[in-house]
Amino acid sequence: MTLLLRLLPEFYYDQVADDLQARAHLVEHQILPNLKVNNFQNLDDTVKKLGASSSTRITIILPDGRVIADSDENPAIMDNHGDRLEIRKALEKGIGRSLRFSNTLKRSMMYLALPMQEQGRTLAVIRTSIPATGIYENLRTIYNKIILSVVIVAICAAGISLFISRRISRPIEQMKETAQRFASGQFELRVPIPKQIEPADLAQALNEMARQLQD
Repeated sequence: MTLLLRLLPEFYYDQVADDLQARAHLVEHQILPNLKVNNFQNLDDTVKKLGASSSTRITIILPDGRVIADSDENPAIMDNHGDRLEIRKALEKGIGRSLRFSNTLKRSMMYLALPMQEQGRTLAVIRTSIPATGIYENLRTIYNKIILSVVIVAICAAGISLFISRRISRPIEQMKETAQRFASGQFELRVPIPKQIEPADLAQALNEMARQLQD
């Protein structure tokens, strides 16, 4: 259970990252024409339209870290993004992702960055992102469902265990009570034969003993 709760966030982050990567690939082809001719104004307009239609923040960053298009903000007033973890990883390893606080939006975001290349040359980095609040809420919902399921299973297991233990202990209690009455001379009594094999053998032995004592 503890291992599951520890691994679940990483698994969920992987799923979100895969989704962000798919979104980046979907919009990449619509961005490249303006990027190739350095038409940054049309590029920014396209990114804003794509971001609004896909509920995704999309940012285009040049290899030197300069932001040339962003779906949520004016790229002209944005800081240089060359030091952003996901951008560095994208340029170094071909893909980058991070979950961190955005100084621009003033909230935590999940980022996925990919280099856009042509003939082996990196033209820019496309970065897609979504607010981390939705991720945290979904994880909280999953946690609650898991905990609720564990509680229900535990209650059911406890009920079944109680039922089984009562089913086993009740015949033994009956045999104990009857044996005590045997000891007081009531040899005409008989122990009910339970369905379980082991208690049944013991009950039959007690009944045979009572019969012999009565004789």
